[in-house]
Amino acid sequence: MFQFKQRKDRRRSASAVLAVSGTLLAASAAFAPAAHAGEDVPLSTQFDQHCVTLNGVPTDEITVNVENLGPQSGLTSTGLIVAYSTVTPGNVVDHTDNSWLGFDAARHNATATFAVANPSAADTLKLQVTGFWSSSTTPQSADTFTVPVANCALSGSPGTAVFASAGFPFTTASATATCGARYVRLPLGGFRRLPWETITVQVGPDGKNLTGAWFAGAPVWADYWTDGGTTGYTQGQTGTFDGNGNATLSFTVTPTAGTEWDLMISSRTTDGRTFPQHLWAPSCS
Repeated sequence: MFQFKQRKDRRRSASAVLAVSGTLLAASAAFAPAAHAGEDVPLSTQFDQHCVTLNGVPTDEITVNVENLGPQSGLTSTGLIVAYSTVTPGNVVDHTDNSWLGFDAARHNATATFAVANPSAADTLKLQVTGFWSSSTTPQSADTFTVPVANCALSGSPGTAVFASAGFPFTTASATATCGARYVRLPLGGFRRLPWETITVQVGPDGKNLTGAWFAGAPVWADYWTDGGTTGYTQGQTGTFDGNGNATLSFTVTPTAGTEWDLMISSRTTDGRTFPQHLWAPSCS
């Protein structure tokens, strides 16, 4: 079964959890199949695939980030449709779903994610992003990509407590998380454990395509979502790049054992572009 989920409605279950009390997560590229980046003005689409376990079922999670380049051309977007389909050789059946999204007014981008259960490396994934500008019914631009579906049956879910990165171009991002808990005394006796997780994100230029001067003084955002289902897609922290084009963002969240954090880092450049980085890791237990 194939299911599309917008960023505000996610349900997942990761197989690995973090140890409690001061566990640190290091940035890692493990379990991150090759990401894709493509620009087709007025859209710029980047997406990646990574493997998780949903209710015991190997699942390929595909995250799509689309940048709105319309404002630079004097175009006002009315929204976009992110759609996918998969085809299994020998059993040519399309599984298709899509969703209407709006671009974030400040970030000039939009993020969607969907899950492919029991994926096969023999399957083909077709991703299509369609933009609407002067009309909400007449499309004016589209990006289409065709790639293999990640073979999550062999890859499995991350077995170590690390933040993995999609490794999109133009920026770099890494994250650490500190886990802990406080205890509240109950009126009728006993204590209630209240876990917490502080996530710290470091962001900067990739040093290959752009230098720090492109980001100096520009805004940066760290947003997150979790399959715990209670927070949805939430703004974690907003900051500003320093004079060298580096930024550190930190925020505290309430973890849910057995779930996964996803971070979407949106970095603005001095010329108005917004470049993403996608990070993910198991939540604290």
